[in-house]
Amino acid sequence: MASGLFENTSIPFRLLISLVIILGSFLVFSVIGTLLVMLVYGADPVMILEGLSDPDDPHVLNMLRFLQVVQSLGLFIIPSLLLAYLLSSHPGHFLGFRQCPGWPVWITGGLVLIVAIPLINVLAEWNMAVRFPDFLEGVEEWMRSREEEASRLTEAFLEFDRPGGLWISLLIVAMIPALGEELLFRGVVQRLFTEWWRNVPAAVVVTAILFSALHLQFFGFVPRMLMGIWFGYLLVWSGTLWLPILSHFLNNAVIVVFYFLMERGMINSDIEHIGATPGSYWTGILSVILTGVMIWMVYRQGKGVSPDQIS
Repeated sequence: MASGLFENTSIPFRLLISLVIILGSFLVFSVIGTLLVMLVYGADPVMILEGLSDPDDPHVLNMLRFLQVVQSLGLFIIPSLLLAYLLSSHPGHFLGFRQCPGWPVWITGGLVLIVAIPLINVLAEWNMAVRFPDFLEGVEEWMRSREEEASRLTEAFLEFDRPGGLWISLLIVAMIPALGEELLFRGVVQRLFTEWWRNVPAAVVVTAILFSALHLQFFGFVPRMLMGIWFGYLLVWSGTLWLPILSHFLNNAVIVVFYFLMERGMINSDIEHIGATPGSYWTGILSVILTGVMIWMVYRQGKGVSPDQIS
């Protein structure tokens, strides 16, 4: 089958094909992952259906990590590569794998979210403080329980006792999500929305909303959406998908390394509280200033709006 099979079809049709392929791939890989877990780890089908709900059990944690990798392949990486092949006769160019303007953009673009950590924490604290009306109390409780489950699972993945634990955590929490999520959301979804609407800001924002919503964590929705907007504009301004992948990876990797150092007793402050506690508000203000300056630098060092994103 030649590449670009659906290249000349309408954008709504290409979006529909994309949705079908993404969901189909996720279902197929979920089944494959479940079967492999049963074969490799001897898991009980009932345990899998119940969601492997005890990540504190090392055996269960190994299964969860394995499933996480398989499902990431099925939901993000494989469908993105397949869609690029079907939707364009130049798959690499379609996804945004083009040459970056120069090394200053790599440095500045990669470091923005590290400088923005205090700002992100302040926004996260505000988001967590949101309260629903009384008639939506049940919805709020469900959302908070989902948030707690996701946090518990992430913390379980950040387990460093075994040999190579740091590198395994970096792979699962930083490298695979950065590559997979940027391939799908910025490489495919943002590209299709931009071609459809001919409106870069709208495509970037809507893609960022979908990116945040997919994580099913309402009380982290706002900072994650803003990070998605940043990743989107990194692609637009730099002209290459490699830069949002790098920025996404560094953001997640800093958290992993921070927890590793905390567990080793080398630091004693939680990265999620920097800038969000009464005694550290000044770091939040400084973060806003530095983040703004660095975003402006990325825009100036990049290409501005890339013609490829609106053609």
